[in-house]
Amino acid sequence: MALGARNKAVFVDGTYEELELFLGWVQRLRQADAESLEMHFLNKRDQDGNTALHLAAYHNRFKAVKLLVKCHAVNLNVHNRIGLTALDVLQNQGEHQTNRNIENIVRKSGGKTGNSLPKPKKVSEILRTPIGFTEHLFTLTVRYKNQTSEGTRAALLVIAALIITTTYQTALQPPGGVYQENAAEESKKSVGTIVMNHKYFYVLRNVNSMAFVGEVFMALCLLPAGEGYVWWFMWIAVPLYVSYLVSMSVISPDTVWYFSTSAVSVLIIIAVYMVVYSVRWRRSKKKIPGTTSDLIFEGLTTLDLAKGVECR
Repeated sequence: MALGARNKAVFVDGTYEELELFLGWVQRLRQADAESLEMHFLNKRDQDGNTALHLAAYHNRFKAVKLLVKCHAVNLNVHNRIGLTALDVLQNQGEHQTNRNIENIVRKSGGKTGNSLPKPKKVSEILRTPIGFTEHLFTLTVRYKNQTSEGTRAALLVIAALIITTTYQTALQPPGGVYQENAAEESKKSVGTIVMNHKYFYVLRNVNSMAFVGEVFMALCLLPAGEGYVWWFMWIAVPLYVSYLVSMSVISPDTVWYFSTSAVSVLIIIAVYMVVYSVRWRRSKKKIPGTTSDLIFEGLTTLDLAKGVECR
């Protein structure tokens, strides 16, 4: 990729203030493809395969290096055409104290030398490897979303929202209602438990819960493709599911058993969610490139482009 003359001038010939201005502009872009544009600008390469971070390191612009390292979109471990990362360039610049301090900053931010990184693979080699279960499932989900028209998706989301509302309402107001204080004293029942026959209630509870969980999952599958949508949805769906379980537990005759088993399942889901989120956050802070993101970043959208191209 060629680095545009104007961008190269900002990174090499421009002042530190101009670089700050450029980064401030890129990071405040708000159009639909703003995130990809930010990654594109900050990781664009010149004819020698050098990114802005490489160029700042080559020209001893240490303040610029520190500024670029703080940018989440900057990939610290890109190889140039001779196989050097930005950290390699800094190490080759000499043993000056300032240089060593910058090296330590880059290392702490996730920067690595070219020799310590996995050897770049050709895209053709990656495409010949068997597809894993997770990637297969993700591919099917994305294909389904892409094949569903916007009108159909909107209609299904409305239906899912109505069913979620109806099933949640059943937990708040079950058929036949619940025992009030006076009636509970006469029948020796707990206040707030269901009036209907217990056998029928167990069937209702199981079927209603299946519908509630199924529609929540359906809404998740119908969301637009993008990890951000999924995490925001989970942030709302998990508390909603917890409140549903609490409501259903209160009206159930087996409150303790149902709530304890349901609470354990919810805690497991939340724990898995938080662990996955924490791991992904830590990996994103290290900025170590991944195979899939590299393929997308390089624009390999056709098989012809994939043939013989190397992942960097």
